[in-house]
Amino acid sequence: MTEQPLGSNYVLTDKLGSGALGTVYRGRDLEGYESAIKVLRSDLAEDPGVVEQFGRAHAELVAADGPFITRIHDVVRQDSNLAIVMDLVEGGDLRAWLNHAGTLPPSEVARVGSQIAQGLEGIHRTGLAHGDVKPENILLDMSSGAPVPFVSDFAIAHLAASPRSNTMSGTANYMAPEIGEGRAPTPAADAYALGIVLYEMCCGVTPFEGGGPMAVMQRHSAALAARPEGIPDPLWRAIGSLWGKRPSQRNTVGSVAQVLAGMVGELQGTPPAPMLQTPLPPIPIRQSTGPARTQAVHTRTVRTAPPPVTKSNDSWVGWVVGLAVIALLVVGGWFAIPALLDAVDSGDSEPSETETSEPAETTDPAEPTEPDEPAQPVEPADPIETVDPEPPADQEQSTQ
Repeated sequence: MTEQPLGSNYVLTDKLGSGALGTVYRGRDLEGYESAIKVLRSDLAEDPGVVEQFGRAHAELVAADGPFITRIHDVVRQDSNLAIVMDLVEGGDLRAWLNHAGTLPPSEVARVGSQIAQGLEGIHRTGLAHGDVKPENILLDMSSGAPVPFVSDFAIAHLAASPRSNTMSGTANYMAPEIGEGRAPTPAADAYALGIVLYEMCCGVTPFEGGGPMAVMQRHSAALAARPEGIPDPLWRAIGSLWGKRPSQRNTVGSVAQVLAGMVGELQGTPPAPMLQTPLPPIPIRQSTGPARTQAVHTRTVRTAPPPVTKSNDSWVGWVVGLAVIALLVVGGWFAIPALLDAVDSGDSEPSETETSEPAETTDPAEPTEPDEPAQPVEPADPIETVDPEPPADQEQSTQ
């Protein structure tokens, strides 16, 4: 192509490729330093909202630095052009590598994954989120033999989304559940996307792909990824630590970088997992499990609930038993009054000590004897005192 000037400091020399947001060129500055220059689509460059967003984020974009980042050096606005000047990394991208190799050995997944996580950590330190982590945005440097990844195009997808539209920024196969709900990208969303990339490096497919973007996003929210055969336990645990459905449930990219780096030696010699042509059926999340917050609320309700109903039943039974005892005492007292009167009436007789102990045999109810003194009246209001096993006082006097 014919060289084209860009602003006052850059020249576009060769076309390197194109994507959804624009075209990437090889370029150089006035001092001859080569770089990759992404020129955004004209409709984005002419959108005042997009231009303003890039202007506000300029300082953070150029401040992002790290060992595995394609650094952004400048943002150029000229007439109808809006361009981002970045490090030039030659060697293709992770997508091309996966297309050629199929699946990668677990030790390579851990090594490359750790380096990608370190690049994302450098971006997050500036307060930015990548917003579109996927193999196409991970460039590879092949100059040293083993591929070295460099995270590219960070924040561009989000900044290039027009504030006047309601479209989501990112790619559905790698998009965290909350992004599908319309939230802005965060470091936690980048961690989720990294987990999807690691899964794809292991088995060749993403776990929820298939159908339109909305169907994919629904599976991100409502299902769990099935475990393919051949992924070692430590690597599977590291991947799973990035997949919480809530941002707070995910590990950070910095922590995962250390975990992955620590298992590279352990996984040496482990063969790659079989390549899948289509993803395994995802595992639906059961509604009964519910989110952790709902379970916690339910548990607290049970602990603070009133005592069981059995306490009320015990109280009711106690009242019934008490009333029954009182009723028996009252009835028994009334029945005891005639016997007591008969015992008093027989007070003028002189039974023996043996007969006195059995008053029922000493008194003939058919022919009662007249007492010397009238019997003292018994008050029915206190039936318990009338039932006294000891003989009455006047009877004791008569027997003596």
